[in-house]
Amino acid sequence: MGETTTTRLRLTLAYDGAPFSGWQSQANGNTIQDLLIRAGEKVCGRRLLFQGSGRTDAGVHATGQVAHVDIPQPSNMGASEWQAALNSKLPPSIRVVSATACQRSFHAQHSALEKSYRYRIAQGPVLMPQLHQRAWHLYDEFDLHVMQDAATLLEGYHDFFCFSVSRGKDSQGRSQDPDDTRRTLSSVILTRHSLAEHADTSVIDLEFTGNGFLYKMVRMLTGAIVRAGQGRTDLHDIETMLADPTGEKWHFSAPADGLTLIRVTYPLDF
Repeated sequence: MGETTTTRLRLTLAYDGAPFSGWQSQANGNTIQDLLIRAGEKVCGRRLLFQGSGRTDAGVHATGQVAHVDIPQPSNMGASEWQAALNSKLPPSIRVVSATACQRSFHAQHSALEKSYRYRIAQGPVLMPQLHQRAWHLYDEFDLHVMQDAATLLEGYHDFFCFSVSRGKDSQGRSQDPDDTRRTLSSVILTRHSLAEHADTSVIDLEFTGNGFLYKMVRMLTGAIVRAGQGRTDLHDIETMLADPTGEKWHFSAPADGLTLIRVTYPLDF
């Protein structure tokens, strides 16, 4: 029996992570990957593997997650038809935003150069409903200048061991070398704006772009930036943890609600 030929599709996905147990397939079946697999099977009658660019944890959202899937040939559907068919089988909280045929050498995880995550904080007396499960609600005032200084400290090549939790794999799903917790953050950008619907609420966005992220790294770095802005930790403490990964670890993690994977960057030839 000859080998089955396939066409590889590149998918861009958006999802509300609140109802789900993260990206990675689990026994409970309530993950983004599980729902995509079930949708693919309903479309073509075969179990297809949807390989994501990396894991997002329970409660974490995405507007720019990327995945690839190999479609058995011959198929009477093109990429846009697959997009429509998958969306018809998925819950409305998961959408295939785009689908294109791609090179067989493209791999959603291994071909990625950088990822960008946004962490959203809502500061004010009332959390507006449209930010429910979309932002970390805090009542305190912050020193934004200190928060910006903390964000700048994190940019560049560092050992982020003190700002991660070991689980054997990193956020990309790769086996994690416990001795290799060094990553490069090319930028950590802080912006602030007020909600038009509620002048008393400010939204603070932290956008992290880097070549790789350890488990809970973004949420722990966000926690450190916020604590610095609240005057509850010192910038020197953050510097020390980056310089000496054998010392005391950072133990405070921002909640999952405010975190969104917004972009995955690939070489131009992909």
